[in-house]
Amino acid sequence: MGEGSKVDENYGTTAPTLSFSSTPLVSGNVGSQMTITPSGTKNYTTCTISPPLPSWLSLNNSTCEITGIPQDILPQTTYELTAKNEAGSATSSVTLSTQLTCPPNFVAVHANPQLSVYAFCVSKYEMKCSGISCSDLSAVIPGPSALAVSQKEGLPWVRISQSDALVACSYLGDKYGLISNPEWMTIAYELESEDENWTGGSKGVGMLYKGHSDGLKLSGVPGTHSSLEAQLDTDPYYLTGNNSSEPPGAGKEQKRTHVLKSDDILWDFSGNVWEWSNWELDELLFLGPTACPDSASELKDVNCGSLMDKDFLPVNPMNMNPYDSTYGLGMFFGGSGGALIRGGISSGGVNTGIFSMDLSFLSHQQNSVTGFRCVYRPI
Repeated sequence: MGEGSKVDENYGTTAPTLSFSSTPLVSGNVGSQMTITPSGTKNYTTCTISPPLPSWLSLNNSTCEITGIPQDILPQTTYELTAKNEAGSATSSVTLSTQLTCPPNFVAVHANPQLSVYAFCVSKYEMKCSGISCSDLSAVIPGPSALAVSQKEGLPWVRISQSDALVACSYLGDKYGLISNPEWMTIAYELESEDENWTGGSKGVGMLYKGHSDGLKLSGVPGTHSSLEAQLDTDPYYLTGNNSSEPPGAGKEQKRTHVLKSDDILWDFSGNVWEWSNWELDELLFLGPTACPDSASELKDVNCGSLMDKDFLPVNPMNMNPYDSTYGLGMFFGGSGGALIRGGISSGGVNTGIFSMDLSFLSHQQNSVTGFRCVYRPI
């Protein structure tokens, strides 16, 4: 790191000096205060930095101190700072990074400023029920004897209402909540942009992986609305009876895992069971629009004035035309309920996908094909 030579402290009479710690890397955590203070004469009239800092970090133009609360994951980035006064200038560099520490079996998702979403952690698996009151056959009210857990073992916790799913996530502790639609879209946009999530190995080639969505179990016997346990990341077709050597649309797309920008693995974000989601990013429950046409529609053809594109529409990174359910995106279902479910079910076929959306249910309803997913928000 560059460092000037200090002669004396008289402002404007000697060139400034500037240096950072000999530590080559300064790391911070999303949600925690970060302060990087340089050494030097501090007799600066200006201080500049290149490349520009993320929006959530700021530079003090008089002291060259960098401060802020990280809102996103920052890969190692080297910044060069230049301090000046009337007598000259000094240059030094510092390498910064920020990370997101997630609870066990939660995975990291990058921020999306366009959706006003900070970096957060999402449960790697659809939530399961843990406790003496749990049942795969009847409705269970969340509480001390029925807690939501993110784990591969067990079937998804279904027969739970949207309002109870919100409660189940809040029981996990401070900063936990039911996934919101802005957070769902943040994840969907990440998955859509990653080559690994396309059957052809590149964005727009083949189709997006849809998860367990053809209604067939390992035995090949139709099992309508049959959800599956998860497994190790090395077995992404677990219990589907499919594999990666099959053609897209005839089995290959049944892969149950997706890769996030963080390189973390996410299970069953599409298929297996629908997942309750909160319309707003909030601790309280919010309903979505209740006046969208209730018939099935391709996402590109949705006509509902209450919706904005960022609420449901894929990015279409390769400008495909038409960009529709043949690419594994899923379908849209409106209705008068307003309680949001996303992702599709195990027998949904073309209706299932990472962008699938259904607004037809009421928040107190529950059934055997709808579960939920929790998030952890450090900010």
